[in-house]
Amino acid sequence: GSSAVGKPPTSDSRGQHHANCHILSEVPQGIHPGGQSVRQNRGVPGLLRPRMSGNEASAIGSLRAINSAQAAYSSNCVPGGYAITLDDLVKPPTGSSQGFISPDLSTNGVTKSGYVVTVAKDAASGVQDISSAAASCNASAGQPASSFFGKADPATPGGTGTRYFGTDTRGTLFQKTGSTMANPIPSSTAVVQ
Repeated sequence: GSSAVGKPPTSDSRGQHHANCHILSEVPQGIHPGGQSVRQNRGVPGLLRPRMSGNEASAIGSLRAINSAQAAYSSNCVPGGYAITLDDLVKPPTGSSQGFISPDLSTNGVTKSGYVVTVAKDAASGVQDISSAAASCNASAGQPASSFFGKADPATPGGTGTRYFGTDTRGTLFQKTGSTMANPIPSSTAVVQ
């Protein structure tokens, strides 16, 4: 006699394996017979944490992109000046088709991966206007300034993220919980590690 070891179980006309029929009726709730989880709307915080961590990582990435874009803008567009809106960072310089930042961060208040991202003039004392918007390499709409402020707030606090992030001309990323990042960033604010 030949052994059945290594042979696939027989299938019926619907493609279901007979050998597994008794197992399918005992599958825990929330598991699809194909082995995939079925999302149940129970508001389980444990399921939100990985998504929030991903959103927070994306927010940090957005602020890093802003820092890089601002460095390029200050070096190539308005020497010593920084854009005060995302709208001005996405505008390409005259003669180019590519802006300083990617189009997914094209306007102040854009929501990206559960975070609302904004750039503004740094409200610290001593921040000055630099050159003029008309003299910028990309006809910026906003008046360039000697320092900028950027922030990323959870679109749904406690749902899309729990941390609030900020950055400025120093290029350091800061974080806090409970409320939006103040402009200017207070010296006691924790640095993102």
